[in-house]
Amino acid sequence: MSKLLDKHLSEKAQDRIYYFIQMGLCALLYIFVLSALGSAVVRAPGAGNFKLTPFKLMGSRTIDDIALWGAYGYGTLVLSYWVSKIYYSLFLAAAGITLFIAVFRFVANKKDLYRHISNVMFTLLIFLFVSMLIGMNYVNIYKTIDSDLSVRTPAPAFFILGVIIYSLKFTADIIFGKRFRADELKESSITVATSCVLTFVALGTLFAPLYIFPGTPLRLKGWDILTGKPDVLSPLPMSSIYKGIIVLFTILILASFIVNIVLFLIRRKVFIHYNKYHNIFGWLYIVMYALMGANYLIVVFDSGAYNQIDIGYLVTSVNTYSYVPLALLLMYYLGVLFMKMATSKLNIEYKVYAKPGDRGQRAAAAAPAGGALEDASAADPIPAFSELDMRVPQFAEEYDKRAAHPFTDLTLPKLVNHVIDYAKHSKERLSYGPVEIKTFVAGLAASKLSILQGLSGTGKTSLPKIFMEAVDGICDLVAVESSWRDKNELLGYYNEFNKKYTPKSFIQFLYKAGLNRDVPCFIVLDEMNLSRIEYYFSDFLSLMESRENARFIKLFDVQLYPDIDDRTDYLCLRDGHTIDIPANVWFVGTANRDESTFEISDKVYDRAQTMNFDKRAPKVNVVDPGNYPQKFVSYTQLRGLFETASRAMAFDAENCDAIKKVERLLRPYKITFGNRILNQIEEFVKAYVACSEIQTRADRGRFIDEAIDCIVFSKVVRKLELKQVTDIDALIEEFSHLKLPKCEEFLRSLTEQQ
Repeated sequence: MSKLLDKHLSEKAQDRIYYFIQMGLCALLYIFVLSALGSAVVRAPGAGNFKLTPFKLMGSRTIDDIALWGAYGYGTLVLSYWVSKIYYSLFLAAAGITLFIAVFRFVANKKDLYRHISNVMFTLLIFLFVSMLIGMNYVNIYKTIDSDLSVRTPAPAFFILGVIIYSLKFTADIIFGKRFRADELKESSITVATSCVLTFVALGTLFAPLYIFPGTPLRLKGWDILTGKPDVLSPLPMSSIYKGIIVLFTILILASFIVNIVLFLIRRKVFIHYNKYHNIFGWLYIVMYALMGANYLIVVFDSGAYNQIDIGYLVTSVNTYSYVPLALLLMYYLGVLFMKMATSKLNIEYKVYAKPGDRGQRAAAAAPAGGALEDASAADPIPAFSELDMRVPQFAEEYDKRAAHPFTDLTLPKLVNHVIDYAKHSKERLSYGPVEIKTFVAGLAASKLSILQGLSGTGKTSLPKIFMEAVDGICDLVAVESSWRDKNELLGYYNEFNKKYTPKSFIQFLYKAGLNRDVPCFIVLDEMNLSRIEYYFSDFLSLMESRENARFIKLFDVQLYPDIDDRTDYLCLRDGHTIDIPANVWFVGTANRDESTFEISDKVYDRAQTMNFDKRAPKVNVVDPGNYPQKFVSYTQLRGLFETASRAMAFDAENCDAIKKVERLLRPYKITFGNRILNQIEEFVKAYVACSEIQTRADRGRFIDEAIDCIVFSKVVRKLELKQVTDIDALIEEFSHLKLPKCEEFLRSLTEQQ
């Protein structure tokens, strides 16, 4: 449903619909609340149409102001009168206050509307629930006095309608309010630990007496109901209903608790959502248990005035301890609030702040010196990010210096020639031909992941370095180790003891790239297949499938902020724990092919653009080396060139004759073209041709064939290396007719290996 809405409605339109749905449902609930306040608490159609309304209760000064009901006067129901009078006065006041809050929040601050409307509607639902219990209380009393009386209360109907409206609100939250709900859940103080405590408090209510007659053995606990102990007040009309509620909620809470624990262990994201509603079950059960005990007390007290209850003992008083779990619930919430403020450790996504200080303007201020710097670092949960944040002015100066020597009249062919010439004049005297640089640049246009593989010493690592030198970009290198087994080797670790996160160099490079959004950045994973790539890079491979503006990764399960007072965020960290993968970042992996490395899987190859370095580059002799100038190419310029190249040429890989013939030839070996590969082929071919200097129509056709040869060889034909090719000579002849020399040469190398 969410994907369908995202396809047909903008985010702004969804928010507008969500706002109006919220206010509409809230207004509808208010109508039922006002109807409940205006309708009868209890009525008796067969007794002079007796009707007792909340406004009649609130308007009375004493119980004598209430009209009598036939032969059964109301004047002796003192406890019921004062409880209901005080309650409905509070109900009316709460309805007015919540209405003011809802209207004010809607007009003044739509950002927090979801949370406040939810709180308002839940508050009103609780009041309707208590109104239902009060209405049923009167029914129970009069039914106890005379079982033949016809007594009704409309309160349960209003509560059921309220539940339906709140369920619709919850449905709207799921469909439209994902962003708002996520914000609320991040602020939640409920964890698996507090969930356990609340569950035990809820189940502990079973041992609190619903009623007790002091001086006698007569009492009833929830546990007695579950074990089948006789109930002296079982003749009361509400006894069977209350017993059913206790059994039902006991089973519900136990089952919900088991589900909650399982979700915590295997599906943490689902647990964060479900846990809130599990705790509502516990909270509601405790409140219901307390009110049921109070109802027993009121019914026994008021109906006892008519001498309708005979329990076989001389009873002077009745009491209940069902309120004790309610007091424990209050202590529980106060304890959670205190511990959250004191330690900030009670949420699955709890927040850790630095101690108050002068770090709020750290991005614009100079770093403190000496001991002040050490104190600030000690209070900072992520010193590495704060250090990068403080370098923002420095990054701005560096960008201005880059912009002072721009690449004027930039085109892709000029970029290719510039990189070739710059490499020749570098200290390393690197030699790269037009085909290599065009292949590399076209690979950048087609994918955010490039793999440069081949023999050691063939210039794999030097290519991304020299490319970024030539365009004055940023190139950072991460050395992969053979011991890497999971993503934490790239992400870093959160220390529970000192409440600090230590990011690895990879994440620091990502963070720095986020602070330099218009500077192209390479993160080079050197010798990336020393360990299995899926072990440590799988999350990033999955992100390759997402849109550029939807690529982000969660670094840890807590929320970290550098200040308490102004709650300042780290500049490139979302929600205190999530980092975006900036659009100006490309990942470049180098891979050796020898006995010390692992084979690269198809999952990796399918998401990457691959270049093969099988020959050593010739030595370059430059007559006048000099200082060849860098020319700054911004990310905006580079992206613009790629987008222009994509629009300038019409190339349909799916209907290309050469590609269709290759797919037919490789089908017996179970090698096919998926949509991902076809899309990458199209973008690669368009960019490769745009990188070429075309003078005639023949040149254009030749470069298209050259591009198809490069991409088909690296993305598809190379997979034959791990297959048992039966008639390789016929296959070589077919590729020769297709004029794909790289593919043909590769197949001939396979015959030599066999």
